[in-house]
Order: sequence, then structure tokens, then C-alpha cells
Amino acid sequence: MIRRVHRLWLAWLFSLVAAGGLAAAEAYTGWLKLSTPEFVVLTPLRKDEAVAWAAEFAQYVAALRNYFKAEDRKLPPLTFVVFAREVDFDGYRPVGPDGRTKQVGAFFVRHETWAVAGTGGTRLPVQMRRTIFHEGVHWFMSTADVPNPIWLEEGLAEVFSTFEINEGRAEWGQSIEDHVRLLRSQGLMPLERLLFTGREELFGTDLSHTGKVYAQSWAYAHYLVFGVHKIAPTAITDYGAFTQSGVGPAEAFRQAFGKPYREMDDELKRYIGSGNYYLNRMPLVAFSPPRIEDATRFEVQDGLARLALGARRAELAATHGRAAVTANPADPRGHEVLGLALKQLGDQPGALAEFALADERGTTDAQVHFDLAVAEQRNPAEPLRPSSARRVANRYIRAVTLFPRIRSAYQNLAGVVGLAEPVGPEDRRVLEAGKKMWPDDAQIEVGLAILTHRAGDPAAARAQLDRVLAGQAADAAPARAFARRLLDGWEQQEIVTEINRLASAQKLAEALAYADERLARGVSPANRPQLLTMKATLTEGLTAQKIDQALRGRRWAEARRLLTESLQGEGPAAMKAQARRTLDDLDRQGLGLEPAEK
Repeated sequence: MIRRVHRLWLAWLFSLVAAGGLAAAEAYTGWLKLSTPEFVVLTPLRKDEAVAWAAEFAQYVAALRNYFKAEDRKLPPLTFVVFAREVDFDGYRPVGPDGRTKQVGAFFVRHETWAVAGTGGTRLPVQMRRTIFHEGVHWFMSTADVPNPIWLEEGLAEVFSTFEINEGRAEWGQSIEDHVRLLRSQGLMPLERLLFTGREELFGTDLSHTGKVYAQSWAYAHYLVFGVHKIAPTAITDYGAFTQSGVGPAEAFRQAFGKPYREMDDELKRYIGSGNYYLNRMPLVAFSPPRIEDATRFEVQDGLARLALGARRAELAATHGRAAVTANPADPRGHEVLGLALKQLGDQPGALAEFALADERGTTDAQVHFDLAVAEQRNPAEPLRPSSARRVANRYIRAVTLFPRIRSAYQNLAGVVGLAEPVGPEDRRVLEAGKKMWPDDAQIEVGLAILTHRAGDPAAARAQLDRVLAGQAADAAPARAFARRLLDGWEQQEIVTEINRLASAQKLAEALAYADERLARGVSPANRPQLLTMKATLTEGLTAQKIDQALRGRRWAEARRLLTESLQGEGPAAMKAQARRTLDDLDRQGLGLEPAEK
């Protein structure tokens, strides 16, 4: 992978080989494992070649850490599988949607909670190197507290994709001539549009538009990072903070970058036209040498399984996964990867069984906890009860604690906290963290409203749901429907609770007045029929109460009048039959009005 390395640098690398320790237990013949704090390389290469490969990527990660000031960021586990020959890589090249093998020399795939890369040898074409380093930026930035906008993440990924070591110095920011030619020939889209490009648009069917988004994202990121201007170094983060605080997009842009969209459009056009693009050079960064040892059978099978998964070769992944489990049944990683392979094959029960085994063995893969939670939450054979809902919620919390960027975990947690018993401050803390990352996520907002309601503040909870219902985003339609059901349920609970309280205290007149007041105020269409039925029942009950009171008080004429009204009303047949029997009793005893006047 290294193209040009200073002699002293290469000599230093060779010295590492001599110092590397070897582990003979369960060795997989001919394979080495090189471990760094950020990634692992599995390879049948010679030691010197393997160290050179690992060293360059370690310098790349060090450069990213230095630039983004993220020294302590914990990255998702990354495994590099570096074959010695192209032919050995053939069976692991990725398969496209059409079922055909992509003839690539390398690929880098980011799973939700881990990443894997594979190459067929150490000498890669420029485009393949750029692909590896481009995807490496996404892997590195996947642990950011807040997701980056598309233009920023893709732009920085393109800027750092040109990374290389040249004469003992790290370089990146080299001009990407394909991007320059495209922008010069087709012109630039307005920044106001670029900044709001969504991922669904980026990976849509218009490939020419996709190429333009990549090109201009690179150009704008390159200009902000390396261009000569007076824009504040904190402009990008300031822009995100302004938009999240409720400042309008145009004003947020002006405040952060110091000028409106149109002026920045003009500056970027001049930058592209100038042909003068800064190339960053910096000394190599000191880093811990990789630990070198013989790879175990389990490690190689696990790495090959993940590589096959990334290539969408599920059968091959399952074969390697089973071999990994056989090699070390106690290691949760083998069960994790076998479960993922079975899931890709459509064997959901088999996948869940493997995930359960991984859980028993102490897995730290967030995806396992997420999938087990989803399976229990959506199990039609066993509806959730408060205790099982609590268990599901805990799994979602565990998943986002291990890997905070699983958006669906926050959304699903929002859907289950209404039933979970007990609820606690951790539920709110996690949902608020999700809200910070995705401030416009309506489902997470609904979950926070549920917790607000359960904390005893129904007015604030309804206000939160009203904000959700006021939204117009198409992808928020399920959340709006959920919010409407909640409001209807809360309204129903409030009405039924109050009417039952008054009725239990025999305050039927007050209960009937409350029902009339709620009807006058307006209730949801879903609750109106029930409230009308309850009102009719209260009316009947109040009449029965008055009849009973009149009879007990020997007010026979009043009792006869009430009984007659009951017979003429729309009450239930049983009530009318009882009224007829009571009137007959009064007639026989000659109480109240004469029978002829009934």
C-alpha cells in the first residue's frame, strides 16, 4: 500500500518486525495478526510487508485524530484482511444488486457497529487507495456526538482520500482532477441546495447529480479547510449550533460563515477557477507500534466471515462463522458474525439463537442487543407486559451505550417507554441524547412526551405532542399517528378516571355535568362515541338514583313522575321493565296518582 517511503522510515518498520512477539497457540498456518489500538490486520503477507501496510494506515488514523482533535475517541472495531495475491481475493470480492461480482481490487464496508476492509495484494490503483481512505473517514467520524451533514462528511472524506506518505511526511488535500473538471464544465449548484442534500438524494437514481454532490462537497470542504479566507475556524461547528438552536438556515449560514449564500457561491467559483489548491504536509505522528503475532484459527475465520458479510456473500460468511464458533465457542464474536450471516440469509430464528448465545457470552456488539430487543418487542405470540417492556428498553439503552449512532434504537425505545415498569432517569437521559443527535426526529420527541406525561405533567406532554402533530415531514407520518393515538388515549384516561371517581362517590349529577362540559369543550372523534355512551349511562343512573331517593322518602307522586319519564325515555329495556314493575307496585298499593292518570 505504501508507495514511497523514506529509507529511515522503512528501516524503522523493519526493526518492529524483529521486536514482534509470536503466539503459537491455535495458529492458523501462514497468517499474521497485527494489532493497533484502532484496527487489526489479518494477512498471509511477509512480516515486513504486513508491518508496512499497518504502519501507513496507523499514520492515516493518527492524522485524522490530530486534525479532528479526537485523541480519545473510541472507534468501531475495524478488521483489515490483506491477501497476498489477487487470486486469493477473488472469492471475497463484493457482489452487486444484480448478483454479479464487482471486479475491484479492494473494498471497505462499515457495518452498524464494526467495519471490515479487504484487498487483493498491497499494490492498489490510485482510485482503490482513495476508496479505502474515503471510507476510513466515515468509519472515523461514525462516533461523532452529532451526525454530520452530507456535504461536510462526504467533502472531508474526499479531502482525506488523497492521503499518502511521501519522503517521511504525511500528505493530504491533493487536488482531485475529476472533481475539478466536472465543476468547471458543469458549474456549481447553489450552496443553499448543497447544504440541504439528504442521503436519499445522494444515493438516488441520478448518478450525474450524485457525482456533482461529491465534487462540490470536496471543493467546499477543501476551501474551508485550506483556502485563503477570513472565515472563522469554528464556522462549521458554529453553523450546526445555530441551526440546532432554532436560527433559520439562511441566517445561521450568514452568522457562521460571515456572508450570505450568494457571496459564498461566488468565492467558491473563484476558488475552483483558480487552479491553486493547497496540499497539506506534516511530519509523521508518533504512534504505538503494532503488536505482531501468529493469527489464531478463530481470528482468521471471524475476519473472513466479516469480509464475506461485507461482500454480501452470506453463505460463505455463514461457513466461516460456523468455523469460528467451532474454533472458540466461548468467544461471543463468532456467534455475532454467524448470526449476522444467518440474518442475511433470511434465517431469522437461527440468527436470534446465535445472538442469544453471543449475549450469554458477554457480547459488546450493540447490534446484537438491538436485534434481540426488536425481536422481543415485536413478538406477536407474546405481547409486551410492563416487565418485558422494561427488559426491552434496557436492551435499547445498552445498545446505544455501546454505540450511540443507532437511530432506530432511540426510536424503538420511544415506542416502549410508555409500557415499561418502572421508568427512571436513564430513559430520559438516553432519549435526550438521541434528540440532540437528531433534533427533528418526531418519534424521539414522542418518547420524551410520554416520559413527561408519566412524570405527572400532562399539559407539557400534550404541548410536546402538539409540536409533533404540527410537523409536515413525510417520514414523520408514523410518529404523528402515534402522537394522535397517545393524545386520544390520554384524553380517554383523563375522562374515564374523573367520571369513575365522581360515580364511585355517588356524585352522578357532578359526573354528568363534567361529561357535558367535556363535550362542549370538544373531544377527539375517537373518544366522542364513548363519552356519549357514558353520558347516557350517567343520565340513567341519575334517574335511578332520584327514583330511589323519592321512594325512600315516600314521595310517591315524585317517584311516579320519574318512573313515567323513565318509561317514555330512551333507556335500556331492563330499566324500563323495572320501572313498569315499580309502577305496578304503586298501583296495587294505591300510592301516588290514581292508576287511570298514569
